[in-house]
Amino acid sequence: MNIDEVTRWLTSVELKPEDISKLPQLLLACTAHEIAHQNLAPAENAKPEEPDEDSVGKAEAARLLGVDPSWFRGRRLPFKRRLGHRTVTFSRKGLIKWREAQVNKR
Repeated sequence: MNIDEVTRWLTSVELKPEDISKLPQLLLACTAHEIAHQNLAPAENAKPEEPDEDSVGKAEAARLLGVDPSWFRGRRLPFKRRLGHRTVTFSRKGLIKWREAQVNKR
């Protein structure tokens, strides 16, 4: 039962005093149900997320730059993407572009 159905039902019936005391619980349950279903419904324009073929892990990124994987720790780099608390990926294109820029600086 959704909120619209509850509203229609409330306007169509005569409530007894004992029924009135149950209304807040009923409305809360209906509201929670509606919110849950709205949040779970797929967005109309949502595209399925595709894996990023340009992303590489720390080991591959270190290999591409010729550094130890620990070299990335604590560094702010334009090609570094933090996905979570401990999860980091790197843009392959960004790594290559950055490496070429560093070589041209010398």
